[in-house]
Parts: sequence; C-alpha cells; structure tokens
Amino acid sequence: MRKKNKTYIRKPLLTLNDLLIIIGCTGFIIGLVFYVNYIITMDELNSSPKAQIIKNYTSIIPLSLQCQISDGKYKAIHDKEFSHYTNYQFEIKGDSICFESDNSNIKIDRFDSGVFVIHHPQINIDSLTEVQRYLVEDFKYSYYQIEECKGDTLKFRLGPNLHVTRTTGVLVRTN
Repeated sequence: MRKKNKTYIRKPLLTLNDLLIIIGCTGFIIGLVFYVNYIITMDELNSSPKAQIIKNYTSIIPLSLQCQISDGKYKAIHDKEFSHYTNYQFEIKGDSICFESDNSNIKIDRFDSGVFVIHHPQINIDSLTEVQRYLVEDFKYSYYQIEECKGDTLKFRLGPNLHVTRTTGVLVRTN
C-alpha cells in the first residue's frame, strides 16, 4: 500500500488567514451599512413631487444663489441679442402669473433654486402634425432661471427647459 503525501499548513498561517477574512467581511458590512443609509437619505430627499424638477436644476444653478421672485408687478426687458422679442409686463400673485397682454391667470411653481416654472394652458393637439405635437409638448412649460439679483432687478434666462435658452434679460420690479 502506498502512503499518501499530505501537505500540512502551519497553524499560525491558518490563524492569520482567518483574521484577514474576518477583517474583510467586517469592512464590507460597515460599507454596506453606510451605503444603505445614503440610499435612504437620497430617497427621503427625492420623495417630494418637485424633486425630479429640482434634481434636474442642480447641475447648472450655483448653490450659493438665493434669488427668488416675489409677488408683485414686473417688466421683462430682453438683452441686446434678443432685441427682436418684445418686452412685456406681468404680475405674480401667490401661485399664479397674469401677463399684461392677456388677463388670464396661469399657474406657476417656484423653487428654492431661483427657478420658477409657468404652466401654459392645455392645447388641443388632435388636429396637429407629429412635429407640431412635439413642439407643443416641448413648450408646455416656460422655465425662468434667476441668475443674479440686485435690489428690484433680477437677471433671468428663459427657455422651454433648462437646457435650451430662448431669451435672456432682466426683470425689473415696477411696484
């Protein structure tokens, strides 16, 4: 009968190996706890209905910006490169805006990030072409981003979303 050669691992090496496995597993569990805590915190922050819109704004708005538009009458004056647009006036009361050109109240949402969004009235799109439907959907909202404020003058950027700029200028409070 042949004798089998057995390889023996010394006891101190086995103990060291076990210790390394325990340290690695403990580090993994601690990391997992921190990750789960982070996910729960992000879930709480993103649970509000406005969270998706605000989430999209944070990448282009400086965190130090504290400019907000308040209730009152304003005149919009466009920058030179957008001088082909006519200047207009409007009044903000609570969660609605009323333009001087048409006396209808339109819903707005204000955000802490210096942005307010105008919800334009619904348009019947049944008789429109595919391109026209796309344009109506894209221009359903107007996003005003307040970029700078000095007293009653607010520098703004306006677009159908925060990635497209339709015009820039200043909003001057008239009352």
